[in-house]
Amino acid sequence: DEYYGKVLLKWQPNDQHKIALGSEISHRELGMRTSLWPHVDERSQRLDPMPRWGTNMYALLGEWQWNMNDQWTTFAGVRIDKHTFNEYMYSPRVAIVYTPTDKDAYKLMWSRSVRSNVEEEMRAQDDTDGSKSDPEKLDSAELRYEKQQSKNLDLAASAFIHYNLEIISWSGSQGKSTNIGTEKEYGAELEAAYHTEKTRLAISHSYTKLYGFTLANGQDTYITAKPYGRGDDLANWSNHITKITAQHKLDDKWTFDASFRIYWGFPGMKDYDKEYPYGGDESTRVVENGWEKAYRGNYYLNLGLRYQPSKNLTIGVTGYNLLGLFNKDLNKRNYLASNGDYRSEAAAVGVMVQYKF
Repeated sequence: DEYYGKVLLKWQPNDQHKIALGSEISHRELGMRTSLWPHVDERSQRLDPMPRWGTNMYALLGEWQWNMNDQWTTFAGVRIDKHTFNEYMYSPRVAIVYTPTDKDAYKLMWSRSVRSNVEEEMRAQDDTDGSKSDPEKLDSAELRYEKQQSKNLDLAASAFIHYNLEIISWSGSQGKSTNIGTEKEYGAELEAAYHTEKTRLAISHSYTKLYGFTLANGQDTYITAKPYGRGDDLANWSNHITKITAQHKLDDKWTFDASFRIYWGFPGMKDYDKEYPYGGDESTRVVENGWEKAYRGNYYLNLGLRYQPSKNLTIGVTGYNLLGLFNKDLNKRNYLASNGDYRSEAAAVGVMVQYKF
């Protein structure tokens, strides 16, 4: 169970400045019995029920917006979090926006995002040695350009760099979650959106490239084979990703929706599986020679139809992973530590009924 509260104050002292200040608090109750596992039955006598326990998270947040003139706007903000099993976590960000015309915008953004580990692992570390769990930290910068090409066409392009990602993961050598290394990557994304009164079509394509990975002494990772001298790509992330979404109003009551996502391939996983780092010779090879299916692309097609007979009532039906009807491997999802394994997502149908009171 979670009890959550948030208070936000917005203040505009004049036309040039806007300020927002707020606070969040969250209390979570863990170790509770659920409807799926109400008790320990005879088959699970070896498992002791977890005692009920709780955690608290407190946060302070604020942002200052300064409209310098018609062309320049700046943003500065910070978030401070304190968890029961963490020290204080600081997440600042700054941005500057330049709009030379009413159809063009340039945005430069920098941010540091700090987040805590999962609660069970933080609690286990506290019980073991009384220490606080390390948080995960990401330092990033992004440059983005947006343009209203015409009344019906919007374009955008962005480039980003994650120059310091301090990764938290389970360490077998230390028996707890800790900082196992630092990851660095860069990338870019192109976007286009066409819209009319009845139709909206959006397409984007992104590219991500790993350019650095430093593994801490005595640690190992499933994220990439780069520290083992085998390639320079992320093992479980596709370098190229394409997303297409479409929506069309057939009339005042009927609307058609579609989405298509393509993960073009996983060369980093192929590098990782080619020679498993804990082995290193043919006798310890995990994946057979010639096995390629896990490294190929993933393709997800969803189609939906919505009917709105009144302002308050909406009925919809959606088909998910429909390409699996023709080839189940098109809908595959790779495991995090797969070593060449994957599962095929089943084609499915969902029905939705929504009523607004």
